[in-house]
Amino acid sequence: MKASVTLLLAGSLLLCACEKEVDETRKPLTPSTANLMGKYKITKVMGKQNGSAPVNITESYFPDLCERDDVYGFNNENIYDRTDAGVTCNPPTTITGNWQLLNPTTLVINGEQATIHAWNGKNLELTIDYGGGVQVMFHYIRQ
Repeated sequence: MKASVTLLLAGSLLLCACEKEVDETRKPLTPSTANLMGKYKITKVMGKQNGSAPVNITESYFPDLCERDDVYGFNNENIYDRTDAGVTCNPPTTITGNWQLLNPTTLVINGEQATIHAWNGKNLELTIDYGGGVQVMFHYIRQ
């Protein structure tokens, strides 16, 4: 019986240690120009209107399969680019522009203001308010 309790206690401690490690990988970071720089892909696009529950609109936002795997770069000197990657569009397209972090919750990409909802060094969630109650949420993952 004593061996069973010891084994159970050791297993519980091991489980707690693993849970803490998982939580650390999800720990939010304060966005900065330096820690946002990098390459990303969009994993999904969610939309909502007039406070409704968000729905997945990835396929309607990017109707061409070749646009869904593009790489987005937040580069040095606030240069932004979107590069045709994976399935290539015909003709291939690269878009360049500027990006700027105005404050820890506001990112401007090519003149469009986005609200940063989550950032943990790997996952970035942005929302753009298009007016009229329409909001689009972009979920990026760092490459």
